[in-house]
Amino acid sequence: MRMTALAIAMTCYLGPAFADMKQYTVPMNATSIIGHAGAFNADCSSMGETVMRVTTPPQHGTVSVKHGLFHSTFLASNPLSACNAKNLPHALLSYKPEKGFIGEDSVSYEIIFPDGRAKDNTVTVTVK
Repeated sequence: MRMTALAIAMTCYLGPAFADMKQYTVPMNATSIIGHAGAFNADCSSMGETVMRVTTPPQHGTVSVKHGLFHSTFLASNPLSACNAKNLPHALLSYKPEKGFIGEDSVSYEIIFPDGRAKDNTVTVTVK
């Protein structure tokens, strides 16, 4: 009985982290991270690799997906918010506008978490 309660309690703290922002402002002629995603246990250890795939590329720039260390952005009310202070493994989406481009662009991507759940996201990028 005790093991079952512990497993249920720990499951409440497991969860993904991803930047669910819909708009970013980035400088022209520079590469900027516009999305990140990872999945973590209650102790901030990784649940496994998170996959990120571009589904609609931008019209006025390029994007790339890499895996690297990044700070999560869990809300303060989330039990995993303590993980925000640590560099943790994430899938990172970077955007680089065409040389000299100023204006709006967008990119859509899919995140697939280690537990099989998926999340679609579209981001509008304002280049200044």
